[in-house]
Amino acid sequence: MTTMAIFHHIPPWNVLAVICAVLALICAALLLITRIPLGKFRKHRAIVEKISKRVALRGLGAPILVRDIMTTDLTTLREDKTMLDANLIFARAGIQHLPIMSGQDLVGLVTDKDLKHYSPSILSGLPVEEYNRLMESTPLSKIMTRTLLTVEPDKTVLEAAQILADRRIGCLPVVEGSELKGIITTRDMVKVLLQLLKAL
Repeated sequence: MTTMAIFHHIPPWNVLAVICAVLALICAALLLITRIPLGKFRKHRAIVEKISKRVALRGLGAPILVRDIMTTDLTTLREDKTMLDANLIFARAGIQHLPIMSGQDLVGLVTDKDLKHYSPSILSGLPVEEYNRLMESTPLSKIMTRTLLTVEPDKTVLEAAQILADRRIGCLPVVEGSELKGIITTRDMVKVLLQLLKAL
């Protein structure tokens, strides 16, 4: 089923519930970008959450699930790959999150922000040769986030958006059992919001 077909079968109240959840997520993103005072952010988010809960109580129609919108065409790297490998993927693929694998197991996550944080700076006077050596020799296992928040594919988009907003993170790996099935990001949420608004 196509994304638009999914949206056309969603009752209006459920559409509004998802929109409210995504708005809560956008509030979190705006906090990070504009450095809105935390007190004001909490006030606005509380309003959005209150509306979301009221709409959700209507219970009309089947909710949109994480599996309906998650990215399944994943780019991953092994934990023994280097920062240079990750840097090349971020530059070429235009993504921001890389699941890190050990065999078939998800063991960590590296983001483009992680890479910028841990990469040496040429502006600091570091010789180019040393910069290249560090990028080529530092394994991702040394910089990846190991303690991950994940979500199951049968959870609702509302639940996933709530986790992203509450924890102020950019993505959730989608895991079923011990198997990585996909990833859901703030970018996916914004796409959902756009499609839902078009479907109204």
